[in-house]
Amino acid sequence: ERRDPFEGFWRPILSSRAPALICIGNVEGGLGSLGEGPNLSSTLSLVGFHNSPYETVNVYDVSTMTKFARLLESRGQRFEFKSQSDATFTDLQNGPAILVGLQNNNWTERLVSGLRFTVEHPNLTKVIIRDRKNPSSQDWSIDYATPYLDVTRDYALVLRMADPKTQQTVVVAAGITVFGTYAAGEFLTNKDEM
Repeated sequence: ERRDPFEGFWRPILSSRAPALICIGNVEGGLGSLGEGPNLSSTLSLVGFHNSPYETVNVYDVSTMTKFARLLESRGQRFEFKSQSDATFTDLQNGPAILVGLQNNNWTERLVSGLRFTVEHPNLTKVIIRDRKNPSSQDWSIDYATPYLDVTRDYALVLRMADPKTQQTVVVAAGITVFGTYAAGEFLTNKDEM
């Protein structure tokens, strides 16, 4: 019998008795501290709350998150959504997680910081996925100063691993830009792509 890579990849998430956490990056992203939410005070207006970088997510990331939710729901797996600002370390310890986003998701950056393929920010606009076995290469990089319509490719990290700190299975779909994240999500949820 031939093994199905798609089923094998998703088995640890789909067989978990705990609900999966789908954790999406937000505009606050790497700017805030892990698990530190907005300063909700009695003086915060509704406009301020709605426009808060803690509450704002990119539509491409939401589309990616929806792909994962559809997959889990179709297989009868329970799940919950949280933004990277709302998720706590305890949330990540409670069951498997799917992390959506790279630069806008502190949990993703924490996880990949010690891996072979990691993320570097050599200046304010450039982002590199660095291969520690080929550290001089900058082949997988994007400069955010590039005009939007001139960007013709993106790069992403796609992985499933046991998080050494939470001891839970984690799946990551993380592009340098939202387009890479979207493509990673498409790859991970489409049996034909995988």
